[in-house]
Amino acid sequence: MIISEFYDYVRQLTRANSRDLTDSDIEILANPEADYLYELSIQAYHLEQTAVTAPTVLTYVMTTSFQATDHNLWIERVEVSIDGGDSFYQIQKTNKTDYNLEAAECGGLSLTDQLAVTDSRPTHFIQTSEGINVFPMAASVTTNIYVKDTPVIDWANPNFEILLPNVPINLLALKTALMYRDINDTNQLQFLQSQYNDKFEVFQKRLAKGGRVIQMHQVTKDII
Repeated sequence: MIISEFYDYVRQLTRANSRDLTDSDIEILANPEADYLYELSIQAYHLEQTAVTAPTVLTYVMTTSFQATDHNLWIERVEVSIDGGDSFYQIQKTNKTDYNLEAAECGGLSLTDQLAVTDSRPTHFIQTSEGINVFPMAASVTTNIYVKDTPVIDWANPNFEILLPNVPINLLALKTALMYRDINDTNQLQFLQSQYNDKFEVFQKRLAKGGRVIQMHQVTKDII
């Protein structure tokens, strides 16, 4: 569904016109729910969004300090090179609790001690509110962080395709309409809530089952 179709659909559900429910109003109401449904769709459908561009790669020369990154960074994998060349290898993600438990079992260094090491071959990375770090640290570590781009809806483009499967995109329209109707206190609210509940039940079953992969890609539609 493209943006212009989504606007029309929401207004049909709300029985509102473009003066009472403007495009910007719909955007404000829909955006938080869109983020939520994207996250659920990734779990329910193993949603993969295809693009013509290569995956985003963030490259840093790491030190013992944490490299500040976006808190919402969706990391697919991390690769490091300890010679500054083109030879990279993948390292494993961990967290403080798991790493310290493993270290205690095998008599190794704790995470705090490993982060202080400066002359070894990195094997793990950790992502916290401070950012990301690799450890144990070598003298010089070039780090490639491969990330998935967070889906962003281009509301300014009426031909932009909202990359959500059918059920969640209907949920998005219904929730947007629900929020508008709730604000305006109309008798349409109960019907919309019933429709939303029915569709969300279907979505929850897909979320519990999983295993279905959907690849979505941008398309261009001409408005006549």
